[in-house]
Amino acid sequence: MKSKIFFISCISLVLLFCFSSNVLGQEKIDLSIGFGMYELANVAVRYQIEQTQIGFSIGTLPWSDDQTLSILGDVYYHFGDYSNLSSRKPWYIRFGLTYLHRESIKEEKYYLIEDHFYLNSRFGREFNISKKIGLYVDLGANFEIKYNRKENYRESTEETCCQGGPQSFPVLPAVGIGMFYKF
Repeated sequence: MKSKIFFISCISLVLLFCFSSNVLGQEKIDLSIGFGMYELANVAVRYQIEQTQIGFSIGTLPWSDDQTLSILGDVYYHFGDYSNLSSRKPWYIRFGLTYLHRESIKEEKYYLIEDHFYLNSRFGREFNISKKIGLYVDLGANFEIKYNRKENYRESTEETCCQGGPQSFPVLPAVGIGMFYKF
């Protein structure tokens, strides 16, 4: 329940920020919604300087019983030919840092808390539907740089790859899709 309230609050703050952004200039700020690994279901804001964008997103899994939160900071560099509907070039590379937090509380006295930090690198494409609206898709890799785990119980005696056990993978796929609106 807390993650749903937090997600709705974040969407409201991002929308408020973006609707007041007309003072900063036309089409320099994008608001996007999307889903990705490890962006989760997210809202994002990107600020454009020439063909570079600086972005911030926050995401969660509102339909999950666990409390999961994702925070990303990214830099985008756009390249390739210009689109008919935008002065921003449609292809991009993206680098950033991802923080992923998960809390699983089964009963009041049993819990599991995990914190992951990833460096991410992606290659993507924007598809402009109009001068203001577009879709994006990107693909790349997440490189785990830090993992913390606190618990006072074990659901199983054998750790799995997603719990930082002996089968953990330092590199995982990164995939994202979404829709953006230019202010």
